Amino acid sequence: MLKEGMFYWEYSLEHLDDFPDPYYINDVIIIHPEEKKEFLDNVKRLRDLITAYCSLRENGINDGISKIISKIKEILLNVENINYT
Repeated sequence: MLKEGMFYWEYSLEHLDDFPDPYYINDVIIIHPEEKKEFLDNVKRLRDLITAYCSLRENGINDGISKIISKIKEILLNVENINYT
């Protein structure tokens, strides 16, 4: 049965993984930062826009939300292979 998010948050704090976790480490560069600078800039911009959207929503501020959504949509539709899950 799926539990509330707070349960999982508290569980993760009580059962910390080793850092760094060897199961998540590899020596393969997936995206070379110098060759894919524009792509990485778009990823950063997308994260910033999502953060701004969440902050505005949490504080009940509706001004600018539609503009932020439009910019998010633009990145998702125009940047090939961007991960938006």
